[in-house]
Amino acid sequence: MSAALGTGRGRRVSDGRAVAPRCWHLRLDGPASGARNMALDHALAETLEPDHAVLRLYEWSEATVSLGRNEPARARWRRGRASGDACSGFAFVRRPTGGRAVLHREELTYAAVLPSRAFGGPRAAYVAVSEALVEGLRLLGVDVRLAEGGSVSRPDAGPCFDEPAPGEVVMGGGKVVGSAQARLGGALLQHGAILIEEDQAALGSSSAARPLRSLVETARVSDVREAVVEGFRRRFAEATWCSGEHHETVTAAADRWETERYRDDGWTWRK
Repeated sequence: MSAALGTGRGRRVSDGRAVAPRCWHLRLDGPASGARNMALDHALAETLEPDHAVLRLYEWSEATVSLGRNEPARARWRRGRASGDACSGFAFVRRPTGGRAVLHREELTYAAVLPSRAFGGPRAAYVAVSEALVEGLRLLGVDVRLAEGGSVSRPDAGPCFDEPAPGEVVMGGGKVVGSAQARLGGALLQHGAILIEEDQAALGSSSAARPLRSLVETARVSDVREAVVEGFRRRFAEATWCSGEHHETVTAAADRWETERYRDDGWTWRK
């Protein structure tokens, strides 16, 4: 995954200055299919309340390749899947966000949903969320930072973890977190893979990834989840935090998106 970046902390009010969400909702979900995970992320963006934000952390119930919204996929992935290559045993889903292919298996996935003008807009919000990830992962003893150089890759440039994009979370030039962002109505959805183990070689990646177990041998999903939550709490300390189950309106929206889009082969293989 890859996305745009920007800078800035702060608040936005009616005269155009930046504003931070006043309330963050924490959602800790168990493993689910790729279609369900994408549908829930989309539904949280669709149902987001003004001045609120959501941090959702989740896993995947089966090894799944997620494709970027505009990534050409039929020739590269579907044909290889049919011919029995390394991807033949994986499920596939297409994300609502951009970027490139990611294999989701040994990882923790995050989704941050914010108002579209939070912190000044998409570029600044991208950095704010990445700063929260950096703050959390450093609690594990990993000296990560935000990538400064590089460029946003074309959708057909190959697997996501081949190279970092500006503003992504890196260590030693390798990508620790692959993120993507999209505006969905009045909300921003930013989500990404925090690798625990190196899994991207099956996609033909040149492996610029830095999985956490190569940096912290004892890293577990539960440790990473706890650290990320604390990183977000520290970065957005001015906000109120609350936990709870998905509201029925979110569940209903997720059911609809799962049926109408994310389980639909016409969407998955549209390019």
